[in-house]
Amino acid sequence: MIGLKIAVILGLVVLVMMPVLSAQEGDCIALITDIRGNVSVRRAGMSDFTRCRWGTQLYESDCVKTDASGGVAILFNNGNLINLGPGGTITVARGPSSLSSGVESARALEGDLVADLSPIQVKRASDEDLGALAGLRSGETEKELVLISPCRTMICTQRPSFSWNASKSFENFKVTLYNSEGSLWSVDIKETMISYPEDEPPLEFGQYYFWNVEGEQLIDTYKSESIGFSVLSKEEIDDFNIQRKRIEAFFEANPESPTYRYLIGLVYERKGMLDEAIRSFEDIARSHTDSPILYETLGRLYHGKGQKDKAIAALQKAIELGQQNP
Repeated sequence: MIGLKIAVILGLVVLVMMPVLSAQEGDCIALITDIRGNVSVRRAGMSDFTRCRWGTQLYESDCVKTDASGGVAILFNNGNLINLGPGGTITVARGPSSLSSGVESARALEGDLVADLSPIQVKRASDEDLGALAGLRSGETEKELVLISPCRTMICTQRPSFSWNASKSFENFKVTLYNSEGSLWSVDIKETMISYPEDEPPLEFGQYYFWNVEGEQLIDTYKSESIGFSVLSKEEIDDFNIQRKRIEAFFEANPESPTYRYLIGLVYERKGMLDEAIRSFEDIARSHTDSPILYETLGRLYHGKGQKDKAIAALQKAIELGQQNP
């Protein structure tokens, strides 16, 4: 029954998301990365306008307009970021776009940064992605100890903190870190979080580690599963810091912008830093609750983290939103 449920979910993801995310043939040349109020798009060759949502993809000759209280941020794949205010319109083009009114700002990300980011990344999951999601199973039984962070992710620090959840009351926890050669250190603690031990050597760049937690009661002892993570190489960390600082500088005046969250989230995801990527896209979802592609993206990220129930819930949300009028 569970397998049938997942098959139905995946089939609906394909059928529902395709018209929403691939409304036209050809290459997507721009993406809506922020919306305020009512914003709509008229597709090339069509006569009617339909409502835009975060992540709406734009193609050659699409026309976007805002109402008297609306606003929209449009990120082009050449790095241009255009913000339209109330009563604005724009016709999307590969060259200079046609603006008739309402433009609040037009700026350009640095060319090589855009080449690194390839911003127009939001699209329907590939068959390979959907095949991976087919392995999801819901209805997981509650575990006594669940590792939270770092798990199934890349990190950029040599001294991470470790956190976990406990569904039972324990007198003490034992945290153990391993590498491919065996145990590196163990620490006893009463809380469900521990900072990296100061008297232990730091982790090595570019190396894989795994860890687990034992919970001790008066009689019984419970043990979590062992889950791994990797430290980025020094070169990858340097590259990450360069991209992060340049994006932060570009959005210095508006660091809470959903467009900033989207771009920095892409950097995190591409570096394999799934915890940070999830936080970025969850931040966007809090202010843009009606975007199907946003929840499809979160579903993929949750799946990468092994958070199966969260992944299924996000995919189901994407399906529900995709069935509504775009």
